[in-house]
Amino acid sequence: MYHITANTPQIPLSDSEAALYIESADQASRGRTQINWQYLMAIDYVRYKHDLSQATNQSILQLAELFIVKNEADTSPSQPGYTHRSLNEVLNQLAFSPKENMEVRGYLHNFKNVGLANGKIFPIDENSSHWHYIDSITPAAIESYNTYGIFPSITIAQAILESGWGKSELSVEANNFFGIKADATWDGACVTMNTMEDYNRPTVASFRKYNSFNESIADHGAFLYSNKRYLNHGMFNTAYYAEQAEALENAGYSTKKDQNGTLIYAEQLIEIIRQYNLQLIDYDAKDDMFLVKHPD
Repeated sequence: MYHITANTPQIPLSDSEAALYIESADQASRGRTQINWQYLMAIDYVRYKHDLSQATNQSILQLAELFIVKNEADTSPSQPGYTHRSLNEVLNQLAFSPKENMEVRGYLHNFKNVGLANGKIFPIDENSSHWHYIDSITPAAIESYNTYGIFPSITIAQAILESGWGKSELSVEANNFFGIKADATWDGACVTMNTMEDYNRPTVASFRKYNSFNESIADHGAFLYSNKRYLNHGMFNTAYYAEQAEALENAGYSTKKDQNGTLIYAEQLIEIIRQYNLQLIDYDAKDDMFLVKHPD
């Protein structure tokens, strides 16, 4: 049981409650635009007077609808065409009083360090080396999003997973933080290393080598954007992180499998994103970016 404090007595937050809001927000996001689960929970804490047992998946989805705006001017069939209202706009629609508005923002401050790992609340430590790594990669991930349309959460999660938080042999020796191989289209430096593609099945592969971390991030975005198989698997027609993770897996970015032979790459990315609330970086980034149109 996790406890929230915001100038009020401690309020318990259960694993199931956190999971309900995160999963419901993602359900509302599918095919449209990323929704901030913390906004939904903070509003419900106020309107249900701290009793989240009154909330259901359906009630949360209805609340999420207040945030979603269909862009009627967008006639492109290959782009989502949705955006979101600000928290202030939704609070105004709900006719919250100034006191209630302040309460919502108080709870938001406390929710910022609540993630979800393996279905349980994960307290995020902003002083940890892991969070510092995330913080260091975020600006470049947002820049890649603005240029290529790869969600920051995906770029960050891939860097974490592929490089072992920047400590893998490949990332240290070759500045390759994404495990991108040196295929026939690559004319730069490369390095040959052992890798584990399938469960307990090692193999040897040639990987791209970069001069810097920033060069690795830039090439990651360019690699995905210019490769037709990612376009053909819907990589650039996705509305939120889980859809893009699934597109990456379906396009064959990684063939990593579990002991049963099941592909697990998308699941691993989604788990990292939810654990560290990386999807909220996507939410914030969408406020300031233009919609990247792939040239098909």
